[in-house]
Amino acid sequence: MHCHISRLEVTEDVTIQGSLTISVEIDADCTFVVNSSDDEMILGEPAPNAPLYTVGGLATFNVSDGGKLTVKKCKLLASNPGQGETPITWNISDSGSEIELADYSITGQDTIDWNVNMTGGTLDIDRWFKASGDLDISGGTAEIGDTFDVSGDVDLSGGTLQLDYANTITGDMAISGGTLQVYQNFTCDGELTFSAGKMALAANKTAAFTPND
Repeated sequence: MHCHISRLEVTEDVTIQGSLTISVEIDADCTFVVNSSDDEMILGEPAPNAPLYTVGGLATFNVSDGGKLTVKKCKLLASNPGQGETPITWNISDSGSEIELADYSITGQDTIDWNVNMTGGTLDIDRWFKASGDLDISGGTAEIGDTFDVSGDVDLSGGTLQLDYANTITGDMAISGGTLQVYQNFTCDGELTFSAGKMALAANKTAAFTPND
């Protein structure tokens, strides 16, 4: 089943069955559930001249049991008019589940306001972006294939966080398990707490940390 929606404002939770493509602006105060290997949710269009759609509101995306969320060309905003900014929440769990930012576009200095909770599966980001909010990884693999600038906190207690390009974390970072794999220069401006796990740094690259006062 392939369902193409031209305009969407959602206030009730949605469970995806089959393939759902959304290619217009979304104002969502709900939870989207993608919880089967037969199910996929696609935000935006891959065409070079496609418009830059906006996904905003109080959206939560739960991806589990082999489901997939693909963001092809969207500007992710977490807007809550009259109440300030509220992060978009991505929850990823179970082997085979995936959230992919492919051909993702963001303009100027705009920032994704997000919270990511990852206990399994894959988070695959292959375009430059800035993010506020927290990234919490206790399982699975998060692979950042381009410049990653995060002003929130990063908590790595299991799984793998793989940074393929130069990256900056201005918030705090806690490593209590899992593996931080760094292939380019890496900077953490906040407080770094390392109690367990592993950090692997590629040859001839540097990791810079700001000491505590």
